[in-house]
This record gives sequence, C-alpha cells and structure tokens, in this order.
Amino acid sequence: MNATPHPPALAQRRRLLLVLLITGLMDIGATLLLSGIFFYTEHEFGWGPLKNLLLASAQGVMYIGGALLAHPLTLRGRRWGPMGVLAGLQGAMTLFALIIMPVASSPAAMVALLLVYTLISAAVWPILESLVTRGADPHQMSRRVSIYNLVWSGGAAVTVALTGTILHLHPLGLFLVAALSHTMAGALAYRSMRDVASSPTTGQSFHPDPEPQLQRIRQLALWLARVSLPAVFVLGYSLLAMLPSLPVLEGMTTANKTLIASIWMAARFLAFVLAGMTTAWHTRPRLLLAASAIMLLSFWGITLRPSDLLNMPGLATGGIDLASMIIWQVALGLSMGMIYSGSLYFGMVLSDGSTEHGGYHEALIGLGAAIGPGVGALTQSIWPGQIAYGVAGVSAVMMVTLVVGIVVQFRFRRT
Repeated sequence: MNATPHPPALAQRRRLLLVLLITGLMDIGATLLLSGIFFYTEHEFGWGPLKNLLLASAQGVMYIGGALLAHPLTLRGRRWGPMGVLAGLQGAMTLFALIIMPVASSPAAMVALLLVYTLISAAVWPILESLVTRGADPHQMSRRVSIYNLVWSGGAAVTVALTGTILHLHPLGLFLVAALSHTMAGALAYRSMRDVASSPTTGQSFHPDPEPQLQRIRQLALWLARVSLPAVFVLGYSLLAMLPSLPVLEGMTTANKTLIASIWMAARFLAFVLAGMTTAWHTRPRLLLAASAIMLLSFWGITLRPSDLLNMPGLATGGIDLASMIIWQVALGLSMGMIYSGSLYFGMVLSDGSTEHGGYHEALIGLGAAIGPGVGALTQSIWPGQIAYGVAGVSAVMMVTLVVGIVVQFRFRRT
C-alpha cells in the first residue's frame, strides 16, 4: 500500500509548517519589544520597577484593543485572506520597529511608538491561532496547539536569554533584529497569499466535536480558562517588569540577568512538551485551578529571598537565594504552561477554532498584563523602591483570581 499522503493532506501539512514558521519569526520580534524592552529601559534609562510596571500595564491595555481588532480585520481583509492580513500586519510592525530606532534615546517617543506596535502585534496572534487549528478534530487540535505553543514559547525563551547579549553589542540591535524578523515573516505571508485558502478564518470546512466528557463540563472548562488565563499574565508581565530590579540579580551583567530570567520560559516550553505527549488533561479543567495555586507560590519563591525571610544574610553569599529563585522559576514555568495549554485548547475546541475566540483569548492575556503591572505600579508609587509591596499587590490580584476560580468550580461542578 502507498503510504504517501494525498495531495490535500500534503498541502495542509505545508500550510501548517508555513504558519508555524511565521509564528516563530513573529515571536522573535514581539518578544524583544514586549518582554526584552524592560531590560532595555533598565539598561538605557535606569528605570526601576515603577516605570517598568507602568509600561507593562500600558502595553496590556493596548494589547486588549489589538486582540479584539483581529476578527474585524479578517472580515475586512476577506479579499486578501488571512495571509494577506498577516503580511500587512508584519509590514506595519517592521515599520514601527524601524521608526523607533532614531528616537530610542527619548523615553516618551519610544514608549508612544512602542504602544502602537503593541496594538498591532496583538492582532496577529488570533489569526495565527485560527490558522493553526483550522479543520482539526480534537486530537489533531491538541497536537497542533502543543506544537504552536512549543514554537512561540521556545522562541521566547531563547530570545529573552539573548536579549542581554544583543543590548551589550548595541542597544538599538533590539529594534533592528525585531524589524528583520517581522520583515521575513511578512515576506513569507505575502508570498503564500495565493497558495493558502483565502476563506475568512471565522469559518472552517470541518467542525470538530469535543470529547463527550469535556462537552458535559463545557461551562466549567470555559470559565476556569477565562479566570486562570489572565492570572498567568498578571504574574508574567509583572514579573518581567520586576526582574531587572530584583535584589537576587543585583551586580549581574545585563546578559546574565536575561539568561537567568529566561529559565521560567524554558520550563514553560517543557510544560508544552508534556502537554503534547498526553491527552489526559483534556477532560480535567480543574487542573487549571491547581496550577494557579502553584503559580502564586512560585511567584513568592522567585521574588522573595530566603536570606531575607530567614534573616540569614549568609545564604545570599552561599548562592542559596539564586538556587531558590531558579527552582521556583521551573515550577512557575510548568504551571503557566499547563494553564496556557488548557485555556487555548478548551477555548478553541469548544468554539470551532474561530479567529473571534482567538481574539477573546488574547484579550484576556492583555487584561492580565494590564491589571497585574498596574497594581504593582500603584504600590511602587506609594512605596517607591520597595519591591516587596509590588509583590504583595500582584499577589493580592492572584489571590482574588484563585477565589473566583474556587467559586466557579463549585458553581459549575455538575455542568
């Protein structure tokens, strides 16, 4: 028997590979300017937690708007198809990354342009998510979501790890590398416009049915996803804004700081690998609630030094503080990966993989990115330089989400 894939199946695989390649290139640029930017501002402007948290919160607000624009854009761009829309968005991101370079020494101008870039970048991800999951049954969708998560999370981990090296070679390299990656992604999308089906991403030729066990607890799965996903980015963006100023990293070069700061991203990558190896979690949305609790504990472990908690300064010189931070980063990355995998899978498989739902998914990310750093910035404005108060503020938001998650669990436990 001939095991060679039929032409439609082969074309589908090529399309998926192309979308994943565009995702990887997009991720490099977006990670540099949405995550690595906090190390740039600390390195170039001497910004501490307050200003970095304010920037992160403003990015979150813009991210919400951009994510909700994705669906209208695909409708208006029906003539060019999703690849045409992607090509246009990548071109716009390239333009803004280049425009920032001449004014990068001015914090106000740099931030203003960066926020527009953030708005545009947020519209890209729902389109990519819809393209990745289009036409897949639940098993295929799980595999595709896992591969998609591996691509962007792996790229993010490596990019953050290398951010400090880029800044050491030349600070403007941050924007130049981002522009180059978006240019390549845009060129790939533009070239493939005629080769990829140009039907709008709001529909599919095949509508998958979720597992019966998941369908029975549909409301519980959707609500736990809606509650836990913002919590991931409440913590993630708050942590990224705080990391350059954490006492445990004092005295390190920027290159070493970004290398250490990328460990939780590498652990998140591992979580996506594990999620792709099994489907046991598909019908267990309550795991998202447990992962949220672990995530909060991990945040405390990363930001609070054992030497301070135990009043034993000798632990810091012995490397215990740094070792503790690294271990808790691994726990954080694993719990974040579980929540992200579950939230994206539950949402897409229960909504036929639509761009509209992808927009809501990314808007929830923006909501978390706005609220967490916003609360952290408020504490820093009241207690300047006291990062422990920032940790307490973000922790309070996390505790609220845990309580809401517990309420949801009891409300929908039988539905």
